Parts: sequence; structure tokens; C-alpha cells
Amino acid sequence: MEDHNAISSGDHVVFKTDDKTKVFQVIANRTIFIEKSKLRGADLMGQKYGTQFELQHGKLVVVVPHNSSATASNTLAASGKDNRSLVASGDNQKLTQDDILKMKEEGISGQDIVGKLVEQSETFKTKTEFSQQKYIKKKKKKHMVVFRLLRPNSGLLLDTFNHSPGKICNLRADSLSQLLSYSNVMSGSRVAVVESCQGLVLGSVMEKMAGDGRVLHLYPGNDMNRHMVNSFNFLESQSKILLEFPLNKLASLENGTFLDADQPETDHTDPTTQQKQHNSSQPTQAAVAGGDDDSGGNNKDMEGDDGAEDKDKEEAGAMKDGSARKGNKRHADQSKNGRADQDAKRQERQERVKEAATILMEKSLDSLIIATRHDPVSLLQRLLPCVGPSRPVVVFCQHKEPLVECYSVVKESGRGVQMKLAESWYRHYQVLPSRTHALMSMSGTGGYLLSFTHITS
Repeated sequence: MEDHNAISSGDHVVFKTDDKTKVFQVIANRTIFIEKSKLRGADLMGQKYGTQFELQHGKLVVVVPHNSSATASNTLAASGKDNRSLVASGDNQKLTQDDILKMKEEGISGQDIVGKLVEQSETFKTKTEFSQQKYIKKKKKKHMVVFRLLRPNSGLLLDTFNHSPGKICNLRADSLSQLLSYSNVMSGSRVAVVESCQGLVLGSVMEKMAGDGRVLHLYPGNDMNRHMVNSFNFLESQSKILLEFPLNKLASLENGTFLDADQPETDHTDPTTQQKQHNSSQPTQAAVAGGDDDSGGNNKDMEGDDGAEDKDKEEAGAMKDGSARKGNKRHADQSKNGRADQDAKRQERQERVKEAATILMEKSLDSLIIATRHDPVSLLQRLLPCVGPSRPVVVFCQHKEPLVECYSVVKESGRGVQMKLAESWYRHYQVLPSRTHALMSMSGTGGYLLSFTHITS
């Protein structure tokens, strides 16, 4: 029986350290780089989610949980009152870089190296307790690679963009939670999503629906950028609720000509492939022709050795011709199988698009979510008629001005009630004894949310 709490090949796993969160796909023959170190994907297979590891010489070592407060109190028993007498100097540390490298080569753990650094520091005991903790934290970060393996979810995957929030339109955890709450996403509902957050909002909606209902991904043109959906490790039963529909076909949908005009296309042979096949066959034909010309000479004075050479050339040409035919046949079979797979996938995608079009034409969406860097006003005007009456609509934007325009358009048309345009307030706090305060650096804004209930006149 498969253990769903264990990591298997192909799973996406979140690596969480003290200050970084990253997601990787675990594959046996793939190397994963984390904190300037690397480990093999095969070493992670079979490990349990939630386990904390330390990477020592490319090998995983399970970190046993311990009472960190008791350890800290023992280490920091002796401390100074202030740092006024401390002088920064390289002579304060007796251990040299060569000594540290030698200890690493001998297989000494990072925890023991940090302990040696504390023992050999001449100024450690005169530092304040706060400075001692900062010193230990800094050395651990440098000489220890400790991380925890976690199962992906919307909150953890959102944290992977902490250092590049612009990729997800500066969406924060508080904004995402409110977006899902205001849109009333629940199991069994039919939700349309327009987003430019690399599939993070789309995956969060699918996660909350738990494989029951329908999620319509409306994307512009051919830009179906939703690779973060794969990072959720959805089961097949959870993924089958996802449908897609291109926004550039909304006009044909509104005119009622979509189902008649948009039929699955048939593939034709790739001219590039034909040219490659033709070029690959030319050398063989030339070799065969050359053999025929050489063997067809009528010079009777050369019947001895020349006749044997001509025979060898004929045999070599025949072998090349046979190899080329086998290669061309194999290539043709592969191309045929590839075209069959492409046709099957295209047919399946066309069926999903048609189902999404049917839902949109029924004008009975349970919820509409827009979180994109494109103009939300035009999107809202085109998609609002597809939402059922008394159903929620939520629009997220990293700037306030487009949402103000959306607010005015909906207000003037009389198609929305309980309208609310707000910016969420969210701060990170450091909570430590005698030094609890807001973090010095954090995001200035998490975007703006417009929410209302759709009504029909």
C-alpha cells in the first residue's frame, strides 16, 4: 500500500530553512541545489513529510528535536552587560579557515564546528546575550545546512515568492486568503479565474474545492502560464475539475458561433521533418549511385583486384542503404506515434474548452476571480454577464486606480451591491524575550481588493 506521507518520484517538495522557502520536483537522477550545497533526488525518496534534516557532506542526517531554549540558556550562561569594550579584530578567533576546512574534511558536524567556534572565541563571553545569539545564528547559517521537507500548499508556495513578489503581482498571504474568502470558493461550485500569478491563485482555488466542481481558467491568447498548479501535487481526481478557455474566443462565444466555428484541427506533416528526412537519404543514394558507376566499368584489364574492390563497395552501399531504410522506418513510426498522442491530447483539450464554453454560455458561474496585471476593467465588463445572480465577484490588482475605475463602472451599471474596495494591512513581528518588534524590512503593500455581489436588472 502506497504511503501518501512519504515522498515519491515526481512529487514537488517544499524545502524550508530559517529565511528561505523553495520548491523542487524530486526525480531520482536529478541533483537539487540548496544553500550552496547539493543532494541527489534519490536520497529524498521514501522520506516523510515534515522531517527536518541536516546536510552533511552530501548526505541527509535527521535532526532530532530538542529543547532549544534549554540549550541556549546553557550556552549563554556567561555574558557581558554591554559591548562597549569589544574591538573587531581577526585575532579574536583562534580557529583559522584551514582549521575549519580540516574539520569538515574529517566529517565533523556543523553543530560541533559552531561549538568549537564559540569555545575558541576570545570575545564571546563578554558579548551581551543578544549579541551571543546573533553570533551563533550567523555561524549556524554559514556552516550548517538545515531544512525541513514540507508538503506543498497555497501558503508555502506563496512564500517561495518572498524574494520576487513581482512575479505574482505582489500578492501576499493576507490578500490571497481574503480573495478566497470573499469569492466563496467551496466544494461543488463553478469558479472562473483570470490570473497572472503563474497559476498560484488557480491552484489555491483547486485546493479549496477538493476535486468537486469546475474551475475555468480563462487565459489571454496562447499564454497559459500556470506551472505552479503542478507544484500542488494534485491527484488525478483533483486535476480533472480544471477546464480552460482562451479569452480571444469570447467574441465568438458572445455571437453564438463558437461551437460551430471552432472544431479540432488536424495535423499535417511537418515540412521541416520532411526536409530532414530527404537530406538524410541523399548521402545514401549518392553512395549507392557511386557504387553502381564503379562496378559498371567495362575495362577488362582491371578484372582482378578492381573487381573485388567494386564488390566490396556494392556490399557497403547495400548495408548503408539497409541501415538508412531501417532508420527512416523507425523515425516514421516514432513520428506516427507522436502525431497520434498529439491528436489525442488536442482532442481532449478541445473537449475541455467546449465544456468551459457551455458553462460560460449558461451564465451561471458561482464565482468570478480576476487577479491579473492586464486591464481588469475590460475583463470585468466582458465576463460579468456570465456570473449568476447573487454570486460574488472579486478583483485583485496591485494598483488602486484600475479598481477605482471598476468600482465606478459596476456602480453606474447597477449590477453590483455590497461593493467594497480595500487594502489589507499586514505586518511581520519578531517575538523574542525583551525584543519584540516589527521587522525592519517588509512589503509596503499587498495590493487592493474589490469585492461585490452580482445582481441582474
